[in-house]
Amino acid sequence: MTPEEKEVLRDAVDKKRRDEPFESSLARQVKNHGLTYDDYIHLVSDVRDVAKQKEIGVEEAARQLSS
Repeated sequence: MTPEEKEVLRDAVDKKRRDEPFESSLARQVKNHGLTYDDYIHLVSDVRDVAKQKEIGVEEAARQLSS
């Protein structure tokens, strides 16, 4: 995972609104960072894979991937 992708994940977790799904926050940050829809699909897929593998939530998976 590139440093820019890690930054996008970190921003998505940090700037997530209270009643907003993580995926919406991620989509907003992908757009803000000038990335593409394909980048979004790649990131959300990686996050969901880690979440499923470790049996944790997607936000926690994003935190782990961004560190």
